[in-house]
Amino acid sequence: MNDYVHQVSKNESKQIQQFLYWVAGVTLAFVILVVVAVVTADRWLLLISNDSEREFIAPYAEYINDNWLDDSEQELQLYVETLAKDLASKMNIDADLKIDYKLLNDGPVNAFATLGGYVFVSENMMRAVETESGLAMVLAHEIAHVKQRDPLVSSGRGMLIGMAIAALSGSGDPSTVANLASEMTVFTYSRAQEERADLLALEALNRHYGHVAGATQLFDVLKELQGDAAAESLEILSTHPRLDRRIEYLHQKTAEKGWATLEPQPYPEHIADLVKKMP
Repeated sequence: MNDYVHQVSKNESKQIQQFLYWVAGVTLAFVILVVVAVVTADRWLLLISNDSEREFIAPYAEYINDNWLDDSEQELQLYVETLAKDLASKMNIDADLKIDYKLLNDGPVNAFATLGGYVFVSENMMRAVETESGLAMVLAHEIAHVKQRDPLVSSGRGMLIGMAIAALSGSGDPSTVANLASEMTVFTYSRAQEERADLLALEALNRHYGHVAGATQLFDVLKELQGDAAAESLEILSTHPRLDRRIEYLHQKTAEKGWATLEPQPYPEHIADLVKKMP
């Protein structure tokens, strides 16, 4: 029995070629659309209202409240919240932008801002920075991210990229898209976003204390810990890379503005005692 060999006619060949051109064109258009959307995300994403953003993140914030906050540390929580609000009042925050400040009772040395205007700082962070000035710089930096709505822009960009990867790879599973997006939207701030947040925080520090002592305290501590096996679990080392460049940038801006660098403001004595007693 002879094997059948199908001969592609000129008409079939033309149809296949046209189909492949169509697929290539659609794929190219999709990629261009995603690139344009990602590049312009800092414009159109900001059309989303603060209330809508906050409503979206509410279930996640509630989960953190239930699992990571310690009601027994109310004095420390109040101290952090009061300091943060004092700093925010000097940063020209929009009146409709509500910010909540939470002290986490567990986890590595870390601080972060999320969608919806939530700023979290760990107790271990309070211990690491050692002074109120150091803590103020950390808080002001995260407040600056909220002010600029960096979490929204970063998350939007990450979601678009995740969707594009899932689509191009042929995965239509929504969970795949969600996982890809979540991996790309956690602490993925650009260099420009980080430097702007650093500068706004530095300005707030100077307005609050009349000097910027303590501005690099966290980075100095993290720099000492780099390469130490015990520091591998410090999440902030991976989320805030290029420590030398960040320190140099802060020193440069301090010199340009002519701001003073005196002694860092220490924690109030009763707060310092509480920090020392933290497990």
